[in-house]
Amino acid sequence: MRFKLARNAQNKIMLLSGFAVLLLAVFTVGAPKAYASSDCGPNAIMSCGFTSSSNFISQVRANNDSNGHDLPAIYSHFGLQSSDYNRFASTAKSATVYKDGRIVVDGQTVTTDSNSLGRTTLDGRHNHSKEIGSKTYYYGQTSRVFLSNSIPAKVMFNDNGEVEFAVLTDCGNPVWGNNVPSSAKCNSLKSVADTSTAGKYTFTTEASKTGNAKITKYVYDFGGGNTVTQTSGSTAVPFTFTPGTHTITVTVYATLPGGTVIKKTCQTTITVVAPDVPVCVSLVGPNPVGLKYTFTATAKYATGTTFVSGDFDFGDGKTMSAVKPTTPTTITVDHTYDKTGTYSVSAVLRFTVGGKTVTAAACNALVKPAKPPVSECKPGIPVGDVRCNPCPTDANYSADDEENCVVPEAETLPNTGAGNIIAIGAAALVGGFLFYRQRVFRRHKAAFAAAEKGASPLPLADPLAPADPLGATPLEPTDDQPVRSTFRRRRQF
Repeated sequence: MRFKLARNAQNKIMLLSGFAVLLLAVFTVGAPKAYASSDCGPNAIMSCGFTSSSNFISQVRANNDSNGHDLPAIYSHFGLQSSDYNRFASTAKSATVYKDGRIVVDGQTVTTDSNSLGRTTLDGRHNHSKEIGSKTYYYGQTSRVFLSNSIPAKVMFNDNGEVEFAVLTDCGNPVWGNNVPSSAKCNSLKSVADTSTAGKYTFTTEASKTGNAKITKYVYDFGGGNTVTQTSGSTAVPFTFTPGTHTITVTVYATLPGGTVIKKTCQTTITVVAPDVPVCVSLVGPNPVGLKYTFTATAKYATGTTFVSGDFDFGDGKTMSAVKPTTPTTITVDHTYDKTGTYSVSAVLRFTVGGKTVTAAACNALVKPAKPPVSECKPGIPVGDVRCNPCPTDANYSADDEENCVVPEAETLPNTGAGNIIAIGAAALVGGFLFYRQRVFRRHKAAFAAAEKGASPLPLADPLAPADPLGATPLEPTDDQPVRSTFRRRRQF
């Protein structure tokens, strides 16, 4: 009975097994041309694919795939060397290969226009062939090969963030295409001096990236273990240096696809000159007037320093505080001593440097005020002496002595103004005319006397008859003998 039951059960199992074989045959015979690259069919480089990066490397090392014992040679041809096995097992990233040729890792497209390799032509979808070793393999663009929209993959990146090796997880078929380059660059490290504080600067960085690189941070190194980290290059980073020459470095960190971190650096040099310490150069009080002095304290300081004030101690118990500068470099004060003596004078000057008050070392001077000397009107003659202003009539007295210094009054003509000038001019004119008439009269009179005596070379009838002086003379003009017009005959007396 038990045997029959067992036999019946065995028959049922055989019947079911046969049915299953029949179904498998139907599907196998009916769909040999429909298999895709992501399966366990004859096109798969690694039959049925792999489950993890380490599982993939284990199968490659074993090289006992049912579709062929050529795994190391194929993968080496596409960039996976035996020396890279461990790196692939530990660093390979999960990816998706799309039918349109994109390989995407962490949302970033790292490759475009991808191709896929297989063992068959896939009924013409693999439209290219490739010889690897002594075998021929076939490949084509994923847009021709893939039946589905996407297939999972594993990708290993090089140090530049580019795809070094990619393989489909479902079948172990290698894929490759045009890698998207990714990189970062530190363009410049800029510094700006703070004019309000000596040695203080602010820094910013200009950086750029390409492809899928992501700049993550900027690390400034000012030397001496002083570092500052920022996430943006435009964020100003202040730092105050001591006097000297300093090299500043900024390192730009960027992450590439696959997790590779690259570093790009920029440098600049800053030289900080030690500021001159403000000093009081001198304190002087030249040319005193008796007990009165005018003191001047002179300062010297560098750019960026402000001259604030000065305190004076005159050595006689009297002081002046917070005296403001008279000029950009000097302070001038007046002080009169009560009595003669020797006094030590000091001046303390104060400045502002970088927001801090700096006091310079004191200036000192030694003065000896004395009574004013007697003034002299002339060398050796004191003011007030009679010789300073002697009386013009008696040198024994001063001209200021009105009682004893008597100066006679000078006779002067009355001042009539313009009338004097007119009168004098008129008198001169009349006198000149009379003088001229007198001389003419005398000449005529002499000529008349000479004519009467017969001594005249030109006898005249009447020398005093100006209308006809030649009348009744041999020279009287007639109709047939007119008077010649000469200068000589036209002279009159």
